[in-house]
Amino acid sequence: MGGGRRKLIPEAIGAPKFDRGAFGKLLYKTFHYTKEELKEVHDNPSSTILEVWLAAIVVKGVQRGCPLRLEALLNRAIGPVPKLIDATIEETQAPYYPSPDIQKLPDEELIKLVTAHLEEDKNAHIRE
Repeated sequence: MGGGRRKLIPEAIGAPKFDRGAFGKLLYKTFHYTKEELKEVHDNPSSTILEVWLAAIVVKGVQRGCPLRLEALLNRAIGPVPKLIDATIEETQAPYYPSPDIQKLPDEELIKLVTAHLEEDKNAHIRE
């Protein structure tokens, strides 16, 4: 097995290029069809295979109420929506860094201190 790019099939050599922009335009047009227009595209013998496929995907997505079909088509046309994470930290959510005095405590003393703090916090929640 050799590496590199696979050779094009002879039938594809003369075919017009179909890039992301052309796909996006076709998809945009398909999304703006009425149900009747989608049926006409699907049933029209002069429609391209891609037009028929897109019409079928859209119709099935609408009939089944499947948002995954829409998401998949949009991801192909415009790319996935970036997932933004809110990384702001409120003052009350700031990480706790123990003071250097606590870090010097022996393990037994630290366990007692943490246990007392937890009990105090538990009792505070019960009173509320």
